[in-house]
Amino acid sequence: VTFSENDFHERYDWIQAIDNQELAGKLRQLSNEDLELLTLLVIYERTQREIAALFGISQVGILKRIERVKNTASCGHIRRPEYVS
Repeated sequence: VTFSENDFHERYDWIQAIDNQELAGKLRQLSNEDLELLTLLVIYERTQREIAALFGISQVGILKRIERVKNTASCGHIRRPEYVS
């Protein structure tokens, strides 16, 4: 799935574009903080370092949160989209 921030009206509406309903359901159950982390990483394409600065924690702390979110969602599907020019 590829999309940009302009495709959605609400901040976390990108979840609705996910074809895998099981994954989408698990993502909807995440905390707002975890959803914000994923939104910054996937939609806004921020680096772990940039996100760490926004959250006020270390890059290692962000990496651990990403791994926790992946484990919570029980999938390896969380990655940046590939954009076609």
